Amino acid sequence: MIYLARQLALWDRLTETGNMDLLERQSPLAELARYAQEAREGQGRLVPLAGEAGVGKTALAEQLQQDLPGARWSWGACDGLFTPQPLGPLFDLASQLDGELAGLCRAGSARELLFAALLRQISEPARLDVVVVEDVHWADEATVDLHRFLAAPPGEAGRPVHRPLPAR
Repeated sequence: MIYLARQLALWDRLTETGNMDLLERQSPLAELARYAQEAREGQGRLVPLAGEAGVGKTALAEQLQQDLPGARWSWGACDGLFTPQPLGPLFDLASQLDGELAGLCRAGSARELLFAALLRQISEPARLDVVVVEDVHWADEATVDLHRFLAAPPGEAGRPVHRPLPAR
């Protein structure tokens, strides 16, 4: 048991990105910061962060989180299972955002109602919301539909939100 605890502690130190200096990431961070500013001005967007496993997509998002301390951050993740929970990331987000979305999730509401509630909660004009959904390459079909809904052009539904999506 002691060996396992030491291994887990070592793993935690090796995978912690909070204090890591990112090399050669100034350009992507500047671009993400520009997108965040545009989102503050009502021009939110879906931002894919793509790359091979271990390249630093999550570390980039975590650095952006440190650079945008006034934003409200919500994190969700897609399951890498053969039968992932439909809308798993949405339920992750609901547990963090609480409010209307969490209530609708508990009630088992239709996904269209869930999508609209998420959009309302992350589109409050007084604040910048950044929603990160990890491992989108494992997304179930309902989660893909959620991303399509959120990525709809502003004319279809205004979205003052910034949504980095780390994926391979």
